[in-house]
Amino acid sequence: MGLCGSKEVMTLAGTLMATVLGLPGQGPTTVKADAPRAHFAENTHDFGKVKNGEKQHHEFVVTNEGTATLEILEVKPGCGCTPAGAFDRHIPPGKTGKIPIEFNPINFAGPISKAITVTCNDPAQGTQLLTVKANVWREVDVNPAQVHFLPIEGEAVAETKVVRIVSNVEQPLTIEAPVGGHPALKTELKTVVAGKEYELRVTFDPELLPDPGKGPTQTLPPAGALSLKTSFATLPIVNVGTFVLVQAAVQATPAQIGFVTDGFGKEIRHTVMVRSLGKPPIQIRDAAVNVPGVAVETKEVTPGRLYQVNLVFPARFSAAELPAELTVGTDHAKYPLLRVPLTLTPPAVASTSPPTPPPASPPQPPADAPRAQFAETSFDFGTLKGVEKQSHEFTVTNTGKAPLEITDVKPDVGCSLARAWDRHIEPGKTGTIALEFTPVAFAGAVARRVTVTCNDPVQRSHSLQLKAYVWRPIDVTPAFVHFMPLEGEVAVDTKKVRIVSNVDEPVILKAAPLANPALKAELTTIVAGKEYELSVTFDPALMPASSSGSASPVAGLLRLETSNASMPEINISTYVMIQPTVQAIPKQIDLPAALIGKELRQTIMLRNLGNTIIKVTEAAVAAGGVVVETKELTPGKVFQLTLVFPATFCTADMPTELVVKTDHAKYPVLRVPVASTQAAKAAPPAGSK
Repeated sequence: MGLCGSKEVMTLAGTLMATVLGLPGQGPTTVKADAPRAHFAENTHDFGKVKNGEKQHHEFVVTNEGTATLEILEVKPGCGCTPAGAFDRHIPPGKTGKIPIEFNPINFAGPISKAITVTCNDPAQGTQLLTVKANVWREVDVNPAQVHFLPIEGEAVAETKVVRIVSNVEQPLTIEAPVGGHPALKTELKTVVAGKEYELRVTFDPELLPDPGKGPTQTLPPAGALSLKTSFATLPIVNVGTFVLVQAAVQATPAQIGFVTDGFGKEIRHTVMVRSLGKPPIQIRDAAVNVPGVAVETKEVTPGRLYQVNLVFPARFSAAELPAELTVGTDHAKYPLLRVPLTLTPPAVASTSPPTPPPASPPQPPADAPRAQFAETSFDFGTLKGVEKQSHEFTVTNTGKAPLEITDVKPDVGCSLARAWDRHIEPGKTGTIALEFTPVAFAGAVARRVTVTCNDPVQRSHSLQLKAYVWRPIDVTPAFVHFMPLEGEVAVDTKKVRIVSNVDEPVILKAAPLANPALKAELTTIVAGKEYELSVTFDPALMPASSSGSASPVAGLLRLETSNASMPEINISTYVMIQPTVQAIPKQIDLPAALIGKELRQTIMLRNLGNTIIKVTEAAVAAGGVVVETKELTPGKVFQLTLVFPATFCTADMPTELVVKTDHAKYPVLRVPVASTQAAKAAPPAGSK
């Protein structure tokens, strides 16, 4: 009974999530008794199969389970296709707010996932990640939707990229030759299957540049679009994005250094990275700033390829000495001298409207704090073969006055791996973060993020990005097929996989026995030796049952043997899971072993995924005076159950359960266990002896 009198509660769920996500400053912590606590009913919403022209809407529901007002400070979508609507910014304790999200699938095709970052004043988890997913269906697939050419000056050669245009409807499709695009591009439209599939070959020809002898050119907009007229009334034009930019062989980053008007009177440090993108290596001969007293230190990071130029401006340096410039001498024939302007950043234009109170911000970092400055935050490997591992080192400089500690480097997925990094970087010194990217499971354009956590008080979390265009001898689209039907509404369903060869020699495919017993597969030849269509059919009659009588999830690989020596086998991931029509989320309520001496709230979401509506007729916890509040969020479909545990509730009252009664024929009663986190940890795994 001694646990009942404890005055602190450890927010284990928030702490665990912060640890997993590597959020800055989110280590194990004791939450104040009067703090807010954000609890999302769901962090991911799947729109399912949608048409590319139909905007989708969803409201994420957040409950304040704390005892102080929850402030939603910012809702930041990962891209412009998922704007946030007007969200509830102030949520009192025990109340619920909504964050409406719109998803515009107009520029997408196939499976897509987009993240939205929510920032709030929850001390246990100040940043929450929401995700919306969909499988976007288009009348006409264009793959890839964009073609990029980024040649290096002096080394630009003709290059061709292929765009496949495939109709997904029965009526014949005719397409006219494209118009528009960059003047350095030539196009050729070929018919692969009459009325069904076309191939657009886009060739970059450096001789067609406005002035190829000048090298880098921005005399024309680098971005454009190729427009192809179609015979479809609902999709009269298909656009293929194009981008052409001849890159300078030697580059200084940043191209300009700006100084703020109120930043003088102390030592200032800046870093410029000089990189050679061309084939021959270069040497830096000298580097200087045309202002007395500025120290310039040059460090060769990668021999002949990458140099770091550190600038240290003394405290006596002032705005009166600007503009100035950094000059870097090299042994490159075309770039013997690089110039980086040093300028004064103009003050913001004064506003005539009443000033808006600034948002609450953390205190200014001490003068002796570390500062992390990355030479680059994005690296593009260019075109890769599908099996070649790639490595890159990101360079970070400590421009502060205290040691910089790199505490964690966390890739978003396993294909990008942090091999090693400098964990301790002294002031003025440089460290590296070595990353490895494995493209074996990808095809086409791919981008992956890596989160770096450090002790820089201004920015504890930095996002790095690795990009590539993965070329494979055989394209498989999609690379996986998933079936997730609802129980009671299960029907035979077929999904198509296109398999296209990118090599000249004919490719022959042979299907191996299926590893997933609930699926059947049929391989059809579209173009002999070139293109195939694999029809994967889910048959509910073949679904194995578990010992409980319900269907168990089944995962497996669908394997095809090929005649291509560099890609002798194709593996297509398959997954089948029949979802319960009515679901309670989460499936168990875990309470901290030590309860605070005041009211504690937990939220359960009840979802009806079926076609018919349901009613919740009763909800109760048979222990400890727990009150259950039921709120219907979407009539007959989504219910929110808030459990209010009184200050007198004790671990001695557990384990217990929430019992929810509905009018659903198969789910008249749903049971959600209530247990302490200590008991949950101590419990042996299922099936153990």
